[in-house]
Amino acid sequence: MAPLLLLALVALVVNLWQSRKTRDTDLEQDARLARQYIDLKIGSHARGLNMLATSPHLAEAELGEDFYREAQAFHTHFGDHIVLAHQGRMLMNTRVPLGAPLPLMPQVRGRSAVQEVLETGQLAVGDVFEGPLSKSLLLAMAVPISDPARTGQILLATIEASRFEQRLQEIPLPAGLSALLLDSTGRQIAARGRVDLLESGPPPFGKRLVLPLELVRWTLVFETDGIPEQTALLTDAALWLTALAVAAGAAYFAARSAGKSLEDGLQSLATPSTGAPARRDIAEVAQVRDRLLQLNLQRDQQQAELRQLLTQIGHTQELERKRIALDIHDDLQQTLASLKLSAAALGKADADEQQTLRRQLAQALIEQASQAVQSTRRIIDDLRPQMLDDLGLEAALESLVARFGRETGVEATFQAVSASGDELAVEPGLAIALYRVAQEALNNVRKHARAQTVALQLSQPRDGQLELRVTDDGQGLPPRQTTDSPGAAPGGADGARAGLARSTETGSGLGLAGMRERMRAVGGSLELRSALGGGTEVVALAPIGSGSAV
Repeated sequence: MAPLLLLALVALVVNLWQSRKTRDTDLEQDARLARQYIDLKIGSHARGLNMLATSPHLAEAELGEDFYREAQAFHTHFGDHIVLAHQGRMLMNTRVPLGAPLPLMPQVRGRSAVQEVLETGQLAVGDVFEGPLSKSLLLAMAVPISDPARTGQILLATIEASRFEQRLQEIPLPAGLSALLLDSTGRQIAARGRVDLLESGPPPFGKRLVLPLELVRWTLVFETDGIPEQTALLTDAALWLTALAVAAGAAYFAARSAGKSLEDGLQSLATPSTGAPARRDIAEVAQVRDRLLQLNLQRDQQQAELRQLLTQIGHTQELERKRIALDIHDDLQQTLASLKLSAAALGKADADEQQTLRRQLAQALIEQASQAVQSTRRIIDDLRPQMLDDLGLEAALESLVARFGRETGVEATFQAVSASGDELAVEPGLAIALYRVAQEALNNVRKHARAQTVALQLSQPRDGQLELRVTDDGQGLPPRQTTDSPGAAPGGADGARAGLARSTETGSGLGLAGMRERMRAVGGSLELRSALGGGTEVVALAPIGSGSAV
């Protein structure tokens, strides 16, 4: 029981840790969304102020009603008042009518937007200050005026600090989360929730997160009060401890019962039967024994198939050597002999008297040399297609299908389907395995199918998988090698339209066994399907990256 209790305690600690980590992750996501919301608001005001600073009415010698109306329109849309300032004096303020007396620019404790614009020539946002007209906390966003007629003048948008308070309230934050917006000096701009927690430091079970804004030098501070988290942690701990106690008790009694049942079952197996009714748990032990027997039979069958496959491979290799020897003797050797005779005749021909004969012999040499090259190329392609190494699997399969069609007269097509539209990249080991499967499948069509058409498709049905599908419309597999598709109703119209049927013979032909072994060697699988009305389909599926260089 001790390992079980220890494992349960570890699971409890891990669960509590994951719960805390999930809450921390949620806090970070909420905080970053809030920061993005504030940045977007500031960015929209900045774009509007930049557009206003390029107004053609600022080029007029005297500041008139036209620009004042544009500034009023900015105030109506964004809610910010516009100030035009020069050398510490206000030239215009939308809080008062145009031409009304205006006070001097206020002094800002901390970063001054006006001073920063004069130094950098770029848009700037300053710290909190008290407006001389509104008598409320304001923040200034300033931008230089590029018109030469107003050199040194600055356009400002004064934003009420209370508006950021409203924006903090608009952000969808979870309950128990407090937020504080501070300027570069640490002075409060806006707050939401329990600000006293932010001032006194994070609670034991809470968490504090400080994020600088991206567009201005302000800071957003977020903090959870810890009470919901503490309650949730205690609730989780209580539930886990209760479940642990129940599981420990159940495990104890179950272990005692299982041990007694196992002891009785093993004792009954060792004791000869007396004709008494069999106990229920003896059947469970018998099921284990039967399963072991089945596994032993399957192992023996697979070993027998493997021995048969190895024997067939050796026989096939000898047949292939014999075929290659015959090809070399009947084709390449005869061509080379003809080359030798033509060369000898060409050497004996008189240069002056037999020009025509020399030309004929030279032409014969060229044709025989070309035939020798073709014979050599055919023999090499049968051993290992050079195109597979030079141009890849798609080109090699396309050439294989084209040659099959020419030699058999069967209408043969090839299609490569890639989700990205690019050529499928296949490792050398996987490429040669799929190529050999295609060769064997087409060889079976040639020998047994009596097909009119055959289609070969190479595709990537899902990420990380490569599929080769060879389909023909021939006579299909014998009835003893196929069964109806799973889920098809026996007989009737539904049974006649059951589609493709899956082969149930793991050793239905040594060619099929060889194909299966090739796919198993690259971590793949092979299925043989036969339609009830004729036709056969071979489907090879393997993970991309499973083949090593060969």
